[in-house]
Amino acid sequence: MTGVGRRHRLGALAYRAARALVRLLPHAAARWAGSRLGDFGHAFDRRHRRRALVQLAAAFPDLDRAGCRRIARRAFRHLGARAADGLSATRFDLVELCRRLTLEGWEHLQTAEAAGRGLLVLTTHLGSWEIATWAMGTYAGPVHGAGRPLANPLLAAESARSAERFGVRTRPEPSATREMIAVLEAGEKVATVIDRQPPPGADRIAVPFFGRPLEVSPVPARLALAHGTLAVPVFALPAPGGRYRLVVRAAIHPRNPAAGPADPAPAAELTAGEPAAASVAALTGRYLAALEAEVRRRPDLWPWGAR
Repeated sequence: MTGVGRRHRLGALAYRAARALVRLLPHAAARWAGSRLGDFGHAFDRRHRRRALVQLAAAFPDLDRAGCRRIARRAFRHLGARAADGLSATRFDLVELCRRLTLEGWEHLQTAEAAGRGLLVLTTHLGSWEIATWAMGTYAGPVHGAGRPLANPLLAAESARSAERFGVRTRPEPSATREMIAVLEAGEKVATVIDRQPPPGADRIAVPFFGRPLEVSPVPARLALAHGTLAVPVFALPAPGGRYRLVVRAAIHPRNPAAGPADPAPAAELTAGEPAAASVAALTGRYLAALEAEVRRRPDLWPWGAR
């Protein structure tokens, strides 16, 4: 493996040590311990706590300051629990993962698959996006995930191996776009973290999110418009006892649903083989609107102070 230096090896060693320590606990206990670390972060990380309060006040103007503080505290708790949960979940095999899942809205996935033009699986940083992707790979795989690889190649390789156990095949940017076209043309699934900030130099588009512009990748919307591909928002939310609720929401059509569930973009909307920028912006906005609606249901599971 090229590009592996001392810093990468030390980082991988620290990760493995933390993972081994967390896995000494039962999964539910590991999540609880992580939430206590989140309390510590809320108490001492003033910069991110202030940012969270500012963002919450803007997102929920009718919420008083005490209410914003309550959500911010719970969001910090969730971040800590989420970190420990991610380390602990590496112990799962297929049977254990399935045992911990409760499926909600699975009929939306089945309806979208019937369109026969591939499928975009929209995951987000609400709850646990890794568990959401693993669950989709387990029950409806294979799933092809596209995203920015971890800076540490040792950890990137471990992450890819973990995902592959659950039917998730990762594709690093920037080559992922070309490969994802072939995946959709074959009628298979592409998973993407819709709210992820694009890497430096990559295409980006600013769309409204809680009334403010959020920079995300336009690639998912481009692919959906070019191929008539539906997108299904999927969320893995924590549940008591170390379990998860896998929530699948209704499919988002690439154009007006009245035009048909799987119609490709008309020629008038294509310029040099690409969907028109206005169409890409509108569809990306619909993706983020679906995410915003889910965050409003569970604002304590969103990383308000992260950016």
